[in-house]
Amino acid sequence: MTMHRREFLKAAGTAAALPVALARAESSSPTSARLFVGCCALSYGKYLDAGSMTLEGFFGKAVELGVHGVDVTTYWLKSTDPGYLTSLRHLAFKSGIPFSGAAIRTEMCQQDAAKRAEEVRKIQGWVDATELLGASHLRVFGGNLPRGASEQQGIEWVAETMKSACEYSGKRGITLGIEDHGGITAHASTILEILRRVDLPYAGVNLDISNFNAKSDEEQYSDIEACVPYATHAHIRDIFSETERPIDLDRVWKLFAKGGYKGYMSAEYEGKEDPMTGVPKLIEKCAEENYSKMIFAQRTKRTESFMFRFFYILYQGLYELLTGHRIRVGNFSIVPYTVLRRLVAVSEVWNHYAAGALKAKVPYSEIRTS
Repeated sequence: MTMHRREFLKAAGTAAALPVALARAESSSPTSARLFVGCCALSYGKYLDAGSMTLEGFFGKAVELGVHGVDVTTYWLKSTDPGYLTSLRHLAFKSGIPFSGAAIRTEMCQQDAAKRAEEVRKIQGWVDATELLGASHLRVFGGNLPRGASEQQGIEWVAETMKSACEYSGKRGITLGIEDHGGITAHASTILEILRRVDLPYAGVNLDISNFNAKSDEEQYSDIEACVPYATHAHIRDIFSETERPIDLDRVWKLFAKGGYKGYMSAEYEGKEDPMTGVPKLIEKCAEENYSKMIFAQRTKRTESFMFRFFYILYQGLYELLTGHRIRVGNFSIVPYTVLRRLVAVSEVWNHYAAGALKAKVPYSEIRTS
């Protein structure tokens, strides 16, 4: 991925997104990304199913993890009684944990018109519950294509259902995010066609980075990139669901930053390790991508004179000879607040900025610029 240096501060800087308490208002440019680490209740499904953890306990765990928001998977709500929902809302407020959203199961891909109308009513009921929780986003599923139906028919049925549901949710300020979750939503192309037909501001993608039905890793990343501009919430895992191959989270964060995403990157852990130890590790990976890395601009071409470039190449060779490291970056960089103290404590940084950063062993990433 190559971008111009002027775009670097917009994309790379926000890829390093500062913690909420330190975040400042970004420019009004649509490419200014804001990425916040959250956690899905589903991550602790093992304990929630067993009854050894409640949603109230999950909120406490979220505070302990230091995330910026919680995604309430509604399977574990005790009821939709208004008193209960508002008590959860109050607890979240007192805990300093915003709701990034709520999540429900739906089957919008219904051949029968009466069943589609039933799905709309179901979503409307959950929109009301989401409003009581104080959340602004509700995850929905497209569902499976009925036997004998064409893909175009499925797209039409889902778009019709989602459009009606969004007309209702929009009046309450709640966005519906359709998730890539197999079936009719297994590919970015069908999701984007559904959204094109819905054509409402309160419709988007609940983008699960692990779930596309792709032939290769490259196709996975391509589908993620295609959906980022329409993403209204994101679910983050560290392995692809089908292949169980590792996901390059550094690459994913850059795609979200490049696409100007503003919202939550909600960790959704379903690994083999126990959630009590697995979830913190996933959160740590997300946090590292989010605001614990320096971002260096890596020049892909230079416009200086031949003499300058000649001596610069000579300098690079001497640097590698003396240090054993190749120097591919210069001074143009983004330094997150969380690593600033480590950096300024290294005396060499005043003489050679990039070398000082390497000596401080600060994690960093590079974005190619022209």
